[in-house]
Order: sequence, then structure tokens, then C-alpha cells
Amino acid sequence: VMGVAQPDLFSAFRTMHGSTIKYNCDKTLVGAVWINGNAARVVERYLNFKEGLAYGIDQLLEPPGLGALCDSLNNRTTFGRCGRCLFPPACPFNYPDTGKRERCTTMRISRLRSQPWFTLDDPFSRMGCKRVCQVSSWVPKCCKNHYSRDCQ
Repeated sequence: VMGVAQPDLFSAFRTMHGSTIKYNCDKTLVGAVWINGNAARVVERYLNFKEGLAYGIDQLLEPPGLGALCDSLNNRTTFGRCGRCLFPPACPFNYPDTGKRERCTTMRISRLRSQPWFTLDDPFSRMGCKRVCQVSSWVPKCCKNHYSRDCQ
């Protein structure tokens, strides 16, 4: 963070890698400077090095595309339609069958006659089975306290 005077309400600098570092003053602690929306705090000022001046912060700032993503595997469960337990209907397209079944209530009407194939007096005649299906997908997420062009 370089500046001649106090930072504006919300100021920014562009890094060598093209990402933007925003900084602002703390409203409660005099002299404190926050970086990237109060996520990192300047803890050391005016560190002199042979290459120039540096500031120390309490979080890690990474160049774009350098491990700032903490992707996670998301398992989504769905069910096939309710049908006869001997041969329940298949899972939806692209959802693999887990091999498990769940009981369900079906209201199918027979094609041969106009009455339902179950009786209203017997609730067990309406019981059927459905397949349990599951698909896994990667969900891209930014790691906590990582900032780059891809993770703001």
C-alpha cells in the first residue's frame, strides 16, 4: 500500500499479476488500514528491503490462478418415479442408480379399465417403490481469506 496521504474512502491498487487490492481506513481504530473489504489488516508498515518498501498483512494474498480455489464435491440425490417394487422405474438421465429403493405411494390408473388398480379401503395396495439416484459434481469455491482476480 503506497500513498502520500490518507487513503480515500475506498482506494485500490493493481498488482503485477493484474488483480486489484482495495484498501480502506478502519472507522473504529485510528491508523488501522484494512485490505479487500476488511478481510486482511496491515500489521507492519514501512518494511525496507533492497527491492523497495513493503507492508506486512495478516492474511495471504495470492496471484491469480495460484491455488485460491477450494472446490468441493457436491452430491445431489434425486429419485426415480414411483412404480411397482419388483421393477421400479429408472433413474432420470445422467443420475446413476445407488442400488437403494424407497417406499412411496402411487396413484396409477390402470390402462385396461377406468378404475384405479388399487382399492381405497386398502392403503397398502397403493404402496410402490422408487429408485434412489445420485450424481456428484464439483462446485468451485474460493478459499477463506484468499484473494486474487478469480476470488474477490
